Amino acid sequence: MTITLKSSLSWIDNDKEARGKVLELLSHFNEKDSRDELGIGSIRDRISDLLFPGTSTIQTRLRYFFFIPWLYQEAEKKHLNDTESLKIIDQLERNLITSLMQSDDLDGVFGKTSGITLKRLPSSVYWSGLEKWGIKSKNCLQTEYFFYAKKLENKRAQLEKEIAHLQKRNDDYSELQIEKNKSSIWHFSLPKPPKDFPNSVNLKVTDEEAGFIKEQLRCHCGESLLAYLALNSHYSQDVTVPWEHPQFENFDVETQKLLNHAEFFSVIIHGAYLLYNLLLADLSENKKVYQDYKNKLHEWYQKLYSRDSQVFHLDNWFIDDFWITIEKRKISYAEPISINRTTKIFIESWVSILQLKDPKFYKLNKVKKLIIEREKYLKGARSRFTNKKALEQWGGAAGVNELRYRWPTAKQFLKDLSVVEGI
Repeated sequence: MTITLKSSLSWIDNDKEARGKVLELLSHFNEKDSRDELGIGSIRDRISDLLFPGTSTIQTRLRYFFFIPWLYQEAEKKHLNDTESLKIIDQLERNLITSLMQSDDLDGVFGKTSGITLKRLPSSVYWSGLEKWGIKSKNCLQTEYFFYAKKLENKRAQLEKEIAHLQKRNDDYSELQIEKNKSSIWHFSLPKPPKDFPNSVNLKVTDEEAGFIKEQLRCHCGESLLAYLALNSHYSQDVTVPWEHPQFENFDVETQKLLNHAEFFSVIIHGAYLLYNLLLADLSENKKVYQDYKNKLHEWYQKLYSRDSQVFHLDNWFIDDFWITIEKRKISYAEPISINRTTKIFIESWVSILQLKDPKFYKLNKVKKLIIEREKYLKGARSRFTNKKALEQWGGAAGVNELRYRWPTAKQFLKDLSVVEGI
């Protein structure tokens, strides 16, 4: 099955909102750990969106949420046409790399290795998050930014005239002032850039910036775990997965339930990917790699049925509640979604196999068939089980990392906030 993006996506040409979402989705294919050999990405991303809205696995540091709007505001000041403005913002983003490379903290600097030849600029990585957090109030693509910025600038100029007229008459102009504040692509209370920006800058968030971020999270993603941890100053350096956070008992009931489901899913699907790689090792006749995955599967299986947590027990996992929790939950920052039926069937079939509690489950033909047919269904002619070239490109590992649902990104953002607070 070959997918031709040009024809398949042509219907979104006149639908700006849909186009933005699809382009954002396509961008995920370049993200770390984005390979989705068994088609569980929609579940992974949904849980990630519920826990840590506005984040992405390739975001690095919190202060980029300020760098991007500041650079766009700087480009606006040039008063050039749209085409020239887009060239200016491209150059400004590349110049920012040079400025940041002069600072003491280089961890997470975009272009640290590639320099100004960086292919993917930070604005494309943070654009969706800026809107999700309410920092960018106008729903527009980057290519449309300067068109709308010019329209809003004209609107503000007209409102300023009307406000001045009312001031002369000593009339109330509060409503016009509110409208003027809203007539901007960026939030009206966005902190101003440092005096020497963008020539001299670093990644350290200021007190004012930290307060702004917290307020945006409270207003736009207040029910999320990210907002709770940010507002309550809970950064824990040693926490590797969110369900092991020391403040877990203080999370609201819905968040606790979501995290329990997230842990279950991460653990069980990890076994499916280990088996997938085991089958590929067998097919490629790589005995060493095969034995390695066989050992990993055995270790995984032992942990699956001997976990310390009383909460985590496969017999206690109600998969119907799992689907309801991730699909139907309606909150301010995430509308209900629908997981593909074939994906549900695959997950439910895998869970049913695990519930048999057979330590030699990976040898069963029906288990092998489940994994093989799933990958073939998703990849078609590119399946590693039927395409020799695809098998040769395997590399020995595909999707073997356990799911953490963008926790590393969220954790870094919380760390950036904690430095301000002196935690």
